[in-house]
Amino acid sequence: MTQGNISKYLVKIGDTVDAGDRIAEIETDKATVDFDVVDAGTVAKFLLPEGTQDVLVGTPMIVLVDDAGDVGAFADFSAPGEAAAAAPAPSAAGPAPAAPTPTPVQAASSPATAAVAPAAAPVQLTGSLPAISGRIYWNETKGW
Repeated sequence: MTQGNISKYLVKIGDTVDAGDRIAEIETDKATVDFDVVDAGTVAKFLLPEGTQDVLVGTPMIVLVDDAGDVGAFADFSAPGEAAAAAPAPSAAGPAPAAPTPTPVQAASSPATAAVAPAAAPVQLTGSLPAISGRIYWNETKGW
């Protein structure tokens, strides 16, 4: 299975879910299957509405928070991919816009003349994250 359709959500915003709870019904090309949440939390936002078609596996579809008091903070939240998906597609009849040309950056001739910014501390990850999850994980390096 590489994609599916969100048939319906079985929870609503503000509901508390535990690991293993069913949160949605997903239609695939062969069957309708239950989507189980792998983390406990409170439903704060649906990123994809019911009826969304051809959702790729691994696409974030729901935001869970640990504290029920944080649900309101996600009322206006939208994932970065949502804005691009909501933007209208460019017209097929018109020419495609030219990509901007990157400006080359020249290295400083000597270390004494260049201002050196302190390097960011590397992010240390321990353990592993599940491949498919209903939770959005924040990554300081990538932003997602």
